[in-house]
Amino acid sequence: MNKNLEPILENTVSIQNWIRPALTPVLKNRDHRRLVDDLETLDQALKVSGLEDRAIKYALDSMPEGASAKQLNRRAEFGLYALRAEVLRQMLGAPSFEAFSVTLASSDLLSDFCGCRSIAGIRWTSKSSLHRASTLFSDEQLRELNALLVECLGSASSSIQLALQSPEDLSVCLIDTTCLEANIHFPVDWLLLRDVSITLLKAIKLIRKKGLLNHTVEQSLFSYQFNGFEQRDRNIA
Repeated sequence: MNKNLEPILENTVSIQNWIRPALTPVLKNRDHRRLVDDLETLDQALKVSGLEDRAIKYALDSMPEGASAKQLNRRAEFGLYALRAEVLRQMLGAPSFEAFSVTLASSDLLSDFCGCRSIAGIRWTSKSSLHRASTLFSDEQLRELNALLVECLGSASSSIQLALQSPEDLSVCLIDTTCLEANIHFPVDWLLLRDVSITLLKAIKLIRKKGLLNHTVEQSLFSYQFNGFEQRDRNIA
């Protein structure tokens, strides 16, 4: 048995499959059919890969000792919801929590995928609930979930269970470096004035270090340097 599929929970929790009405049929809409197929594939992948079990474990790790079975079950349900809701939000292009709140509450299909829909209605769709779900897992836990997913995608046995034609090639890693924050400050006015002042003071300090202490000489040197640059640019042109 694949080690990723082995039980990782120390305690048994009961996840209730809520009774819910059937989805509203959508007729002659190919794009909707593709979305349904994608969500069904994603639903199976979350279950088979062990991501759901790991999400439940992380959600229960923050529970205090002595919590009741009802509290543990509710926390486990919210852990599953947090995983699925955040995956779905990223799948939809990471809309704002306000926009995603309306979308999730208005769609039987999406709320059914997230596990927040029952015969009584759709729950956990407020902006605050969605934000709380997006911050339920720490950065370290998210990295471990991502590592688990990558490991499953590259494993021959797991790829079969995930209905992949072949394991993913993990020998090449492509990184988008355009998302890295540049090590520069924002060009606001006072920072630009500060940079100019620092540059001029450094120039004066260098001039006086060479023994040129007369202010007129400094001005002449600046003029000479400027004219030299101007002459050099003219020669280049």
